Amino acid sequence: MLISTLTLFISTFETRVDQGAIFRLVYLLDLFLLPSFVIFMLLAIVNRKHVMQHISYVVLATIMLLPPGLGRLIYGVFLMPLSLPVRLFFEPMVTLTVGSLLYFGHRQHWHFRPTKLALSGQCVTTALCYVYTYWL
Repeated sequence: MLISTLTLFISTFETRVDQGAIFRLVYLLDLFLLPSFVIFMLLAIVNRKHVMQHISYVVLATIMLLPPGLGRLIYGVFLMPLSLPVRLFFEPMVTLTVGSLLYFGHRQHWHFRPTKLALSGQCVTTALCYVYTYWL
């Protein structure tokens, strides 16, 4: 499944990037989210005997799927049939992801280091996506 997803991602990357800035934002953010999801799921499997770590890794993996999964669902069901711009799902999904990471970190009192890394990685990647898309 992972190999087929990567193959599809690589094969459509060049055509989507040429279509416009929003597609560059989405695909570049996915370059962070897909490996993060895989890493957190692997860590959840490795730490399945440590319940709190396992739960934390599963929650972080789920949060990493919010923009690609829920965002594309919202776009496909609501925005595309109404001919609304793609941008209406990108920023809300990034905000929802960052907000979820902030809430999850606050609930843990920021003791779980991967939450801090995921939040900082998400923020840095989003900023770099905007810089690459609009200024380079």
